[in-house]
Amino acid sequence: MNKVYGRVAVLFAAALAGCGQFPIQTDASTFSIEPAAVAQLRAHQTVALKNGYAAPAQVNMPQGRGQSWTSDLKQLTETAISMLGRALEKQGIRIAPEAEKTVTLRVHDLRAGMYGVMIHPRVRATLVLDAQYADGATTSVHALNTSPMGAPRAIDGAVLFALNDLVRHEQFVSYINGSK
Repeated sequence: MNKVYGRVAVLFAAALAGCGQFPIQTDASTFSIEPAAVAQLRAHQTVALKNGYAAPAQVNMPQGRGQSWTSDLKQLTETAISMLGRALEKQGIRIAPEAEKTVTLRVHDLRAGMYGVMIHPRVRATLVLDAQYADGATTSVHALNTSPMGAPRAIDGAVLFALNDLVRHEQFVSYINGSK
């Protein structure tokens, strides 16, 4: 908890200080998909989870007064892959790069900003998560999260909400539970 408050304090100090770019690092261990969310997925199979970004993809989120937050969409997609992979493995679905059944994830359209008064600020984060399947079909889900605990936590929460929507999406369930 102190780590999060420290990040928030750094962001506030930066806001008071003026100009600069501040990288937002996400953490796949911040949140976990609940087992009930993936309970409908067929166990005892192997799935590959891939990142849709081959190289870092920096996004800049201006915050005013010459300051901005930056984030790497490739790293953020890795956060999503780790969170989803943990949940699938707990459901009995093996994650392996050589699997015939593949899901390529790609986080994009990330936006985050602070709002509220200085004594009770919040960060709002929105993003889109695409899942492309080996058969070429794609599922897109949008997510929104707000947090008083800083930008990394707001963004991690948005990833969690997107993944919760994805694992319940009819197209995703059908692909994962399909014969191939």
